[in-house]
Amino acid sequence: MSSFKDDKVPCARLCHIVKWDDFNGYGFNLHAQKGKNGQFIGKVDEGSPSLAAGLRQGDRIVEVNEIDIANETHNQVVERIKAFANETKLLVVDQEADDYFRENNIVIKGTMSNIKVIKTPERNPNSVEDRSEGSNCSVDEVSALPAFFFFLFLLSLTL
Repeated sequence: MSSFKDDKVPCARLCHIVKWDDFNGYGFNLHAQKGKNGQFIGKVDEGSPSLAAGLRQGDRIVEVNEIDIANETHNQVVERIKAFANETKLLVVDQEADDYFRENNIVIKGTMSNIKVIKTPERNPNSVEDRSEGSNCSVDEVSALPAFFFFLFLLSLTL
């Protein structure tokens, strides 16, 4: 996922992650990187709400639920993420965006105008129960189709 908004300047991403009923947790690991300040995203699970919300391995977390976490410990950040039962909002930057903002002395904040907002879809697109969506007719309409075609067949015989 590119950290560019409108392909001009790298941007921060606000990943609004909402848990799915059929997935256990958010689907990412949080860790510190040796020699770097801050909290970083480790592994992001395939098919997870986090992946769907644009979270990527190596992203640095800037804010959790609109609160700057620069001076917080790992445990404090974990508690902020867990503050709401089913959702969290992570303002993150990838290495490219982080370097750009640092080189240009730009403080990354959730109030910036060029933030890419990505929210987890309401339902898991990988869920078996969601595969029926996209059909334009209900089950009742489908079961009525054979009778309709039989009627058309009979009508053609009488013509």
